[in-house]
Amino acid sequence: MNLKTRDGKNVEIVKHLGNGSLSSRYILKIDGERFFAKIYQNQEGCDGLASRDIIKNEISTYLQMEEWGTPFELFKRFTEIDNVLTLLFEDVSNNYKDLEKIISVNMEPLINEHDNEEKKRKIQAKNYESKTFNMMAMIDVITQVTQKAHHFHTINGDEGIVHMDITPGNIMVYKETIEDKITQKVILADLGLARDTREKDIFKLLNKSKAQGITGVMYYGSEDEPIHNKVYCPPDILEYKKGAKPSIDTYNISNTLCLMLTGKLVEYWKHECRDVKNLEKVLNTKIKERKDSSDITTEQRSKLIEILVKGTQDKADDRYNSSKELLDDIISLNIKPYEEGVIKEIPLPMKIPDVVTNYPVALPRIKSDEKLQQEIERYFKFRKRTDYVHKLETTITNSLQKQKEEEEEKEKEKKKEELLTAEIVRKKKRNNTIKKSIAGIVLAALGTFGITTDCNNLPHKTIAEFNSDEYHITLESLAGNKVGKTADLLLTYLTAGDPEEFSEIKIIEDGKLIKSW
Repeated sequence: MNLKTRDGKNVEIVKHLGNGSLSSRYILKIDGERFFAKIYQNQEGCDGLASRDIIKNEISTYLQMEEWGTPFELFKRFTEIDNVLTLLFEDVSNNYKDLEKIISVNMEPLINEHDNEEKKRKIQAKNYESKTFNMMAMIDVITQVTQKAHHFHTINGDEGIVHMDITPGNIMVYKETIEDKITQKVILADLGLARDTREKDIFKLLNKSKAQGITGVMYYGSEDEPIHNKVYCPPDILEYKKGAKPSIDTYNISNTLCLMLTGKLVEYWKHECRDVKNLEKVLNTKIKERKDSSDITTEQRSKLIEILVKGTQDKADDRYNSSKELLDDIISLNIKPYEEGVIKEIPLPMKIPDVVTNYPVALPRIKSDEKLQQEIERYFKFRKRTDYVHKLETTITNSLQKQKEEEEEKEKEKKKEELLTAEIVRKKKRNNTIKKSIAGIVLAALGTFGITTDCNNLPHKTIAEFNSDEYHITLESLAGNKVGKTADLLLTYLTAGDPEEFSEIKIIEDGKLIKSW
């Protein structure tokens, strides 16, 4: 499919980097020039109008920054590709990685996907103790993030913008060489939810829209709630009715730092310690357990915990109300910036395979109901094809797993049969031994009374019957011989070994039961 910009330039899709919660990311070439492109489209839980409001807000934010004389460092321009609004940035994908990937952030399975507090507790950073990204590097990154946030808040003196979405996924870390020294630099990206500090209505974005109709896992916006990040936002977000304040960003920064240092957001530790008064103690223990805890002093650790606790207070009045206040406290830790040798290497992004595609970059802007319907059908036709491939792979995997389980079950049954056969053979041998023993006991008993014979000419018939492990022994008189006289002695012989082997012993004379045991 030949993609073109509105002014007729050729567009080549180099790589599809993946889909975020609200947008898709690509590496594009436009007339040979390479760009990182961000395209807002219909994602799950986000209708087309809300998606368009967010991308227009991001464009408005960058234009406002340019008007204030401080353009966003990577933003190039916006364009339309097949009538789709597209943001174009300088491509730094080969030498940067977002913080979310560096510390491996994910969300554990949810019990209730509508419980925002559960979501906050289920966020985890699996790689928060990385050898290549230690505590010193983390504090250096959060220092730079706070500096960027302070720049946004005061970009025009007392006027500026509140980012509203400072999360690990929007913090880009890359390496830069300055005067033969390699240092790490940070870009605070993605201003789609940004608000103007002059605006007295938090529902309104910079483009005056409200982006209502978003109900995804991470983001929510409706007539009753302003568009916000449900996981990283402060708990009192609905109290900011008269406009966004820097204390929203300071909460996000502090909570991100908590995730980096402990592997969990502060909501998890508040829930674990039950009493917020114990939060400092819990965080202190967790940070002391880090393998690199010796990199900072006891005093620095205490100050660091104070920053975490103050920065994540539930009420805005109790936490940092300005990024400058938070920045001053972080700088007071007196921790040196990252330099090569302290951190050997910051992991670069995994290589992303090239993709071949013949589907639209994203859903076009809405022109008419008929046009929208056609594009939705084309989009979901592609999704259906993709889902079919995924379903086929899943079916094959399940089939192989089922075959493996069946083979394991057959092997278990085979071993079970072998054990059962061995037990039957053992019981037969045991029964034969018992029968021979009974015959020997009878001969010995008769021999006591001077009766001598052999097993083939016994004066008494011995019958040994068995059912499972129960044995019934009957001595019945033959040819007029009296067995009653020898009953007690015979019983002694029979029970001399293991009396529990026999369930019942009977002495019968002339068809009458004389004794039984």
